[in-house]
Amino acid sequence: MANKNLVLRLLISAKDEASGVLGSMQAKAAAVAAAIASYFTIDFLSGSVKSAAAFEQAMSRVQAATGSAGEELALLKKTAEDAGSSTSYTSVQAAGALENLAKAGLNANQAVAALPGVLALAAAGDIDLAHSAEIVTRTIAGMGVAVEDTGRIADVLAKGANASNTSVKGLAEALSYTAPTARSAKLSLEQTVAILGKFADGGIDASRAGTALNAILSQFIDPASKFRSELVSLGITTTDFDKALHQLAASGDKGSKAILAVGTEAGPALRSLINQGLPALDG
Repeated sequence: MANKNLVLRLLISAKDEASGVLGSMQAKAAAVAAAIASYFTIDFLSGSVKSAAAFEQAMSRVQAATGSAGEELALLKKTAEDAGSSTSYTSVQAAGALENLAKAGLNANQAVAALPGVLALAAAGDIDLAHSAEIVTRTIAGMGVAVEDTGRIADVLAKGANASNTSVKGLAEALSYTAPTARSAKLSLEQTVAILGKFADGGIDASRAGTALNAILSQFIDPASKFRSELVSLGITTTDFDKALHQLAASGDKGSKAILAVGTEAGPALRSLINQGLPALDG
């Protein structure tokens, strides 16, 4: 009987000790969990405070660049916040894009209108927002594209890059060399980018493509140029560049003098364009 009581006391003691150990472990686990939760809560709040401060600093720069205040500034802020919640870019990055647009000469309302195109172009071309803003503002000025139509710039450059052996960066660089002349020649953004894309397919890309097209168009719009004289000798008198290209292509070998007339750098680009077939350009 004494032995049974001893065994019973031992079992009870072991159970109490196990319960104590388990309780201690649970308490420690709860303390660790609380510490972890507290750390992440503090870290989250700290990050939120830093993000808010960064956004306010970014908006201060936007305000300085645009000279905006009141409702105008509120619109800029809301635009940046909306972009941060609806795109892959943060509100701070969007505010930076607004600042770049303003520094390029756009007013507050124009910057707001242009921002969607800037964001779309940056995403499509895998370029940073500052570069995208630069491309958009240069194209607006050079090609006469409406500020409200910046989405068209992103769409045309992205499609042009996908359809040719170049990139959005390459097309944008080429466009920067020839946009004002293309506009003078009454070429649309779509036509200009299509030609630059075909130049790239022929191995003439970026600045070389832009320089070549600028030279060709500059001579085409000059009635006194040797290029125009050679075209006239072929019976090509139209001032429509697209029609002139098709007529030049149809002239075959007789058009060689006209092609050579544009110069040693632009000539190969023009020949490459014609050799690739203008139906491809039309498409």
